Amino acid sequence: AVTNASSSSKARLNNITLAMSFINGTRVAPGETFSFNDAVGERTRARGFKKATAYSGGDVTEQVGGGICQVSTTLFNAAVKADLEIVERHNHSLTVAYVDKGKDATVDWGHQDLRFENTSGDDIFICCYLTDDKRVRFGIFGKLLPNGEKITLEATTTEVVKAETEYQPSAFLAKGQTYVLQEGRNGYKAEAYKVRWDAQGNELSRELLCKSYYKMKSEVILYGA
Repeated sequence: AVTNASSSSKARLNNITLAMSFINGTRVAPGETFSFNDAVGERTRARGFKKATAYSGGDVTEQVGGGICQVSTTLFNAAVKADLEIVERHNHSLTVAYVDKGKDATVDWGHQDLRFENTSGDDIFICCYLTDDKRVRFGIFGKLLPNGEKITLEATTTEVVKAETEYQPSAFLAKGQTYVLQEGRNGYKAEAYKVRWDAQGNELSRELLCKSYYKMKSEVILYGA
């Protein structure tokens, strides 16, 4: 699985690389459940994580460890394609640019985790790295799917909630002047499907894996009263 991190700040790339360093080479035994939070640990300055853009409760903020949700998202996609059992997964409060709606997996220390069980019956190894062109790459190695089968993760947007516009008077603006205090963002509902294909490219099954809801953010415009 691959996602694009080329628009990331230096601090965000630092967090992505650091998080992956704790995961790369991990062995997960048959029947064992992998936990992203257990593997990566708490995101603190003392452990080398830096402040970068992150989502918190539907707001865009600067947080220590910002950006590592791109790591958990890419790993989530790899785990689905490797036919592993997803035990815990959460969508972001707002949509993210680096993956289709419904395919993301956010993590938050002490609250939200990404967990999956190795149901393959054999050891698996998780390998990951950041490429020179700033792509986050994850591979899960172990038993191949039977008969040359392949799994894809497909997502569809089922509902769009249009952003509303709020107007607020401001004493700091002259009459007739306006200022966009907060840009609006549409809300969405999405569904992700785990699709199994045979070696000839025929669809064998389509399973609803998870549903996601992304909040709408109102556009706030100040105007001179």
